[in-house]
Amino acid sequence: TATQSMRVLRGQAAATVSLPVPEDDTHIVAHASFLVDLENWASFAELVRAEDKRQTSIDFHLSGPWPPYDFVRMQFGG
Repeated sequence: TATQSMRVLRGQAAATVSLPVPEDDTHIVAHASFLVDLENWASFAELVRAEDKRQTSIDFHLSGPWPPYDFVRMQFGG
């Protein structure tokens, strides 16, 4: 169920980073960051709400928008 929803959400994002779920937390089944253009943020948030309603066996939590730091790997010479 969570995998199917992740596929739906990933389709609306420019990039996705799956994050590790804490081993001692039995309530979280998936944790991810989605890179979404600010112009599309409201549509993405609505899609998350729709998935939350559609998938009654799991709850979705959305935070953001956040700066895209998770999607940039910067290397500084030295």
